[in-house]
Amino acid sequence: MRKLAGAATCGLLLLLAAGCGGSDDAATETATVAAPSEATSSTTASATSADAAPAADKDADQAIVDAALLKLDDFPSGWTGHPADDEDDDPEAWSCPGLDDLDGKTTAKGSSPDFENDSNEQVTESIAVFPDENLPHQFLSALGNQDFLDCMEDKVLDEIESDASEEDVTLGDVKLSQLRVNDRGDESAAIRVAIPMEIQGITLDAAVDVIAVRVGRSVLMLMTAGVMSPVSDADRENLTTVATKRLAAAMS
Repeated sequence: MRKLAGAATCGLLLLLAAGCGGSDDAATETATVAAPSEATSSTTASATSADAAPAADKDADQAIVDAALLKLDDFPSGWTGHPADDEDDDPEAWSCPGLDDLDGKTTAKGSSPDFENDSNEQVTESIAVFPDENLPHQFLSALGNQDFLDCMEDKVLDEIESDASEEDVTLGDVKLSQLRVNDRGDESAAIRVAIPMEIQGITLDAAVDVIAVRVGRSVLMLMTAGVMSPVSDADRENLTTVATKRLAAAMS
């Protein structure tokens, strides 16, 4: 299940330009709905362009990422954390409408360790910082676009089918759709990947939720995955709150 969940979200994390394996420093240090909020979209659209923005302090931006990522202490007892698996996926292979020019535009990026509990629930977080607010706004806007969802559904399905074959898993009708979540940060959006599957005669309804939150010129993506069912709304919202507050504090 870990491999299938990773396949379902790796492309999204790559499009954010944070990568699937995370930064080595971060891994070592720390063991239907809603399109982006309209209140901020209009102001963001007129934000200063990347060309006119002052030069970014990449070291300072990387310090923001490292300080903001989730840590094992953020989880209740029973959770463990381990370094994220490195992946060699090419961001270009996951390119979809609206996100074609994000790769390589970050000033800093990183991913948390992979966290897991005894119920095989999984959580990981990626953060990317950009020179200004335009590109992260573009990313959040794409998550609310049906053309993007259709494109990503095809790419995710191809990746999952390949991994499912290796693990002798029979897949049902994999679906990628928008997910309603509470507003966070300056704008937020979320996606659910529903993965019905059969393993040795046992039917499972796995689900991967990906919540994206923009805070100024930074974006966090929180991935939660459950085998028997999605991670509970309460647990997902609590982790999103913690992650958003920490990123906002680091950005201030």
